[in-house]
Amino acid sequence: MNTFAFPKTDASSGVGHNTLKATIVVKLKAFLTNAVAKLLLVVAVGSLAWLSWRPNLYELYQIDHRFIVAKLAEEPALEFKQAATYFKQGNYDAAAQLVSKLYLNNKNKLSLAKKYAMVLIANDNLEIAKKVLYPIYASNDGNSKAEAAYLLSLIFLKEEKNAESKSWLVKVPKNTIYYNQSQEILAKLENLTVRQ
Repeated sequence: MNTFAFPKTDASSGVGHNTLKATIVVKLKAFLTNAVAKLLLVVAVGSLAWLSWRPNLYELYQIDHRFIVAKLAEEPALEFKQAATYFKQGNYDAAAQLVSKLYLNNKNKLSLAKKYAMVLIANDNLEIAKKVLYPIYASNDGNSKAEAAYLLSLIFLKEEKNAESKSWLVKVPKNTIYYNQSQEILAKLENLTVRQ
């Protein structure tokens, strides 16, 4: 803490009066400069902490892990129940391996492929997830196609490839469960583009 030390003055000559004023001004300037520097440092560190904490768009719209666990657990096969348990425990690799075996034995089952893609996305296996989702999007099943487009948009959002994400978001049709979220993400991506 800064304290002011006043110099001794000679009252009869007035010599110390000007020195006293100069000393006070110098010490006050030093104190204020130091205080401002500390304040700026606190603001800078706080801003950096906030920016690093602030969730990105992917984190805001990612598929909730509880939803993925529920989707895995609803399947009758015991392997899915075990995959759900692994996923719930945060062991995404083990969950992905179990679901992968089931998927590879039945690639044409769209519901299985979508669940596998969700597990892959959560586990950051984005390239494999794309390979699983592209055929789903190419299918004739409208709901599965819409879900695949949304999941692909999330992958590109996670990769911070906003233009590619937008191109998939616009493919999510109205009257599907992902349409409103797709429109929200599109609006936020447009705002980001305008600011840059």
